[in-house]
Amino acid sequence: MEIRVARMAALDGIPLSKFCTSVDLRHVFKKSGYDLPKSPTTITKIVLELCDNTKKTLINLLKEMKSKNERFTMTLDEWTSTRNKRYMNINIHNKDLPTKYKNLGLV
Repeated sequence: MEIRVARMAALDGIPLSKFCTSVDLRHVFKKSGYDLPKSPTTITKIVLELCDNTKKTLINLLKEMKSKNERFTMTLDEWTSTRNKRYMNINIHNKDLPTKYKNLGLV
């Protein structure tokens, strides 16, 4: 459930409070076997815990690769929005990663 809520919030721009107030979203999750919390604070906590766990998993993966002397490459991409905000995207590439690369997101 946590991953689905986080993806919908991040990719579709759905505010976390909508998961508490939208009858349709709550119904869809209930039909899928998930019982959403009714508090936006609880949903935020769940998403932030998922974020922390994902970061820790990635850090451990990189440490493991480094300890085995495996090679990986980092690529950076800078982007400036039309409102003159600057963003940087970071990717890690390695043939042994499940998708051959891992996107660390925009900063």
